[in-house]
This record gives sequence, C-alpha cells and structure tokens, in this order.
Amino acid sequence: MALISALLGHKCRTVFTRLSPTMTATAAANTVTITTTTRPMSQWTPNHAEPIQDVDTIDELMKSSASVDELGDLAFKPIKARQSWETCSLFYDNLLHRFIRMAHRKGQKTMMRDLMRETFGVVKSTQLQKYNAATDDDVRSAIELDPLRIFKVAVDNCRPLIITQPVKRGGATYQVPYPLRVNESEDMAMRWLITAVKERPKPRKTFFPENMARELIDAYYNEGKVVKKKQDMHRVCEANRAYAHYRWG
Repeated sequence: MALISALLGHKCRTVFTRLSPTMTATAAANTVTITTTTRPMSQWTPNHAEPIQDVDTIDELMKSSASVDELGDLAFKPIKARQSWETCSLFYDNLLHRFIRMAHRKGQKTMMRDLMRETFGVVKSTQLQKYNAATDDDVRSAIELDPLRIFKVAVDNCRPLIITQPVKRGGATYQVPYPLRVNESEDMAMRWLITAVKERPKPRKTFFPENMARELIDAYYNEGKVVKKKQDMHRVCEANRAYAHYRWG
C-alpha cells in the first residue's frame, strides 16, 4: 500500500497495532491503521517565486519606487523555472505567434515564420518608399515604418466586436447578435486575413508575402476586403438588433 501510494504521489504512514489477547473473539486479531496525507504534485515549494517573463514588466518594477522592496525580496528567493512555451526574448510577440500557428499548414511553422519575415520586409520597403517620396514633414511623421506595429493595428482594425449566430425559436431561425471576447475577435480577424490571401483570384502572379503585405497595409489604413467584411458584419448585427433578447431564451 505504501508503494502504491508513493507511486501515486501521496505520503503514506502505516501503523500496526496488535490487540491484547484478552479481547473478545469477535474482535480482529490485528488492526492496521493507514494515515494518508496529500502532498502537492509540484516540484516547487511555496517559497519559490513566479518568474517574470515580460521585459517591460521588469523595467516598470525597476522604475517604480513602490516595487523596490518586492525586487529586493526576489533577489534572495528561489525562482521557478519557466515553462517550455514561455520566453523572455525581445523578438517574441504573442499575437504574431498566434498568427503563425493559425496560418501554417501541415506543421510547417518554420516556413510560415520565414514567410512572415519576408512579409514584414515587403511592408518595410513599401512604407520606406512612401516615406522617401513624401516632401512634407507632417506627412512623413504620419507614415508608420515599424512592420510589427502595422501588423498589430491591422489586426485590431479587422477585429469584429459583434457577430450573428442562428437561433431557432418557434420553428423560425433568427440571426441573433452576440458579442465577442477580445481573443475570439482577434482570432476571427486573423482568419479573415489569412483567407483573403489564400483565396485570391487566379492566375496568381504574386506570392504570399506580397499579398499579405498588401492586406496588412490596407487594413492599417482601415481599407481593404477584410475591413469591409467586418463593417458588413456590423451592419447585419445592427439590422438584427431586435432579436438580441433571444440570447437568453
């Protein structure tokens, strides 16, 4: 029993007690008492502190005077090891990582990562051409040159706030507006961007980086097919707002 409990991750203590021979015959000859205490299934003790992965959070803690004591305590405490999927790299972006996982095919994440790197290169060169062609300083200051910033703003501009879902009531099906959480709306926006690039009309004379760069730049300026699709979705939700109460029924 002790071996089984040890394999299951529990701490077992077995105490054997032999009864007096003067006990009645109905009593058991031997009594075994097993006391089991649950041990947490973790290799870290409560004294271990959680790791801080975000570099910006570390900078904010160092700049804040209220967090000096907290950083002082962390300097003398053991820190848990990070998980295998966590990173503190300056070049890691969670939204871009989600986009790559969504856009890749047959597990070829490395190829999709290279394609996105080429896409960012095309975005950078396109914006630099606009920047060099502009003569006014105000126009130049309005041109964004960071491809990652353009990507984030493009996804945010394509993000629907509300969608419709079919709900059947009384033999009829109604398109009922439903709000979306932030992660759900971001996933839908990224799926729309990927679909807009993959379903481009034939003959296809340009490749994925050029088409994705064009869609991202258009979405950054609130233009393009994906932004129009989001606006059409909002119009449908506005037209069906009378059925919003069917969400709770």
